[in-house]
Amino acid sequence: MRLLLITSDRDFGAKIAAAFGNRATCHIEGACSEAIDLVTRDEFDALLIDSAIPRASHLDVIRKIRAEGISSPILLMLDVNIPAARIDAFMIGADDVMPRSFVDAEMVVRINNLVRRCNGHSQPTVKLGAVTIDFNQRCVFVNGRSAELTAKEFDVVELLALRRGKVLSKENFLNYLYGGLNEPEVKIIDVFICKLRKKLAHLGASDLITTVRGKGYVLRDTPPTPAPTARPNFSMNRSVAYQW
Repeated sequence: MRLLLITSDRDFGAKIAAAFGNRATCHIEGACSEAIDLVTRDEFDALLIDSAIPRASHLDVIRKIRAEGISSPILLMLDVNIPAARIDAFMIGADDVMPRSFVDAEMVVRINNLVRRCNGHSQPTVKLGAVTIDFNQRCVFVNGRSAELTAKEFDVVELLALRRGKVLSKENFLNYLYGGLNEPEVKIIDVFICKLRKKLAHLGASDLITTVRGKGYVLRDTPPTPAPTARPNFSMNRSVAYQW
């Protein structure tokens, strides 16, 4: 996923980025005005705002982001554990609040939950027939058997599941997987999809990902059912003359 960290503390930002490892692409922006401009021009799966921003109020930053119509989930990192401070943040548009002295695992789970719920998934799993996609375990199960996916392959499935029913372009995948940093050629998405299909087909889920020619790929709620083939008509209206 693609995250924007608004903080002037580079060490703190690096700590957050390290918590996600290769599971997310983190952009760190220290200047509030530039961060707000960036979030209005670009798309991020979640925003993390540090309350310890010099010469700026974290509440004003949240307020301005929401005033721009940005609906991306916001997690505020507070340096004080005061109920009134948390309430103020929730009242102006923050989706979650946690202390700056965070535990890595908790940070990752909170962001994953925010992104999932923002995309309409209240549960940590998505089930499509015999296929179960588990966001927390980062696994795909087919008939109870786990598919051996790489981190990037699961990221592809994750994005398809979060945007289920929507056709995603290859640029959408590149943005989600690499976030504009060291992006490979766009054909790498075709390679990921091809490998995914082979692994899923091996477990009996060959029709999970659909190609929309000229547009991209989509994960449908129900895999398309092949059109029935026409049966040959063997009925013949023939007059047969028999000679005795």
